[in-house]
Amino acid sequence: MIPPLSVLLLPSVTYRRTENAASDKTGGQNDALVAILFSAATLEAFIAELALHAEGVAVLAGAPPYIRDLANVINEAEDSRGSVRLKYLLVKSILPGDSYDKGSNPFQDFDLLFLLRDNITHMKPERITEDCHKVIKRLAGLNLCADEEPNIKSSWVHQVTTRAVARWACNVVAEMIKSIRDCFPAEEGSPAWSQFLAFTTNFYEPID
Repeated sequence: MIPPLSVLLLPSVTYRRTENAASDKTGGQNDALVAILFSAATLEAFIAELALHAEGVAVLAGAPPYIRDLANVINEAEDSRGSVRLKYLLVKSILPGDSYDKGSNPFQDFDLLFLLRDNITHMKPERITEDCHKVIKRLAGLNLCADEEPNIKSSWVHQVTTRAVARWACNVVAEMIKSIRDCFPAEEGSPAWSQFLAFTTNFYEPID
């Protein structure tokens, strides 16, 4: 089973719709807002799909026991209402290779994407002040937010809805899924279960 085409395309499609913006850092792009939300939704959908795929290949000859464990852990985290962050941390702790370093990429950007998603979906009335919103503080080092005009303060949502942030969000998806793909050998001669799991991650490419 391949991930639904709609989930694969929506982040990049909505990003492409920001290409008419005056610049990479022109704020207030509604399509950038959609790209951010769908990028987070894609990562959430992918980890659920991974559990389903793992269940399917766990019965194949040569599939290691950790593949069944992978499915069980994701499903248990879902039943316990665990966060998407927790699911990815658990997955990488089970798969061969290094676990995520929470202080570096790709996990840092992944965590920031979900902080951004959470603040958008749970948005509260904003009082425009000189204080910087916590999301802007985290994004500031990436040089992605809108350039503010002198003596004019805009809302944090206006500042983060740029083409640059939309592209970054789409690329966080690609990098996180690549970090999972790298755990599954896909070259000729690799076990069928591994090639299949690698194949299901091949639909997520970065945007230049």
